[in-house]
Parts: sequence; C-alpha cells; structure tokens
Amino acid sequence: MRLVGSINRWIGNSGEVKPYVGQQDLVTGAVITAADLPIGSTFYEEDSGWEFIYRGGMTWELAPDSGRTALIIAKLDELLVTIQDGVTETKRLNGHMTVGSDLEGEEALKLSQG
Repeated sequence: MRLVGSINRWIGNSGEVKPYVGQQDLVTGAVITAADLPIGSTFYEEDSGWEFIYRGGMTWELAPDSGRTALIIAKLDELLVTIQDGVTETKRLNGHMTVGSDLEGEEALKLSQG
C-alpha cells in the first residue's frame, strides 16, 4: 500500500460551476492547480445535499452514496406504485374486467354485467 496524495473537499451551491484545474477565483484571482484538485476530491452542494466526486478534467460524478441514495430509491419506489395504481385505474375506467384482461370496452362491459 502507498499514499498517492490527498483529496480536498469543496463546498458550494448547486448553481455554481464546480472547480476545475485552470479555473480562476473571481475574488482572489488565484488559479486552481492539479494540487488543489486531486482526483477523488469531493464537492458538496449545500443547497441540494448532493455530493460529487472529481474524476479529472472537468468531470464530476455523483458520489455513489451521497447521503441521498436511500431517499432516491424510496421516491422511485413510491413513483412506481403510483404509476401501477394509475395503470390499474385506467384499465378499470376503460372497461377492462381485470388487470391483464384482453377484453376492452363494450365487450368487457357486457361480460361484467352478466
């Protein structure tokens, strides 16, 4: 094992341009160097809660576990249930007898009435 460097942690807002080598700070005039931004450094967006990992050049990727992964999965699960419920209700309103039935419209209505 060997230490190849250290990472730096950056904090800002989601609307800001994430740091990149060669970027100039508008306030201080300092230019970001590769030493300031080693690969693996992180950028935390205070306003959104997302965390990104620097991959080189101008490439920032969402961190695999940026603290919101579980929330995203839960929201996607909720969305999937809502969509499934909507499909079921649409089929019912369109005269399908059951979910997955090939019967539609008047034919389904007649059969459902006996």
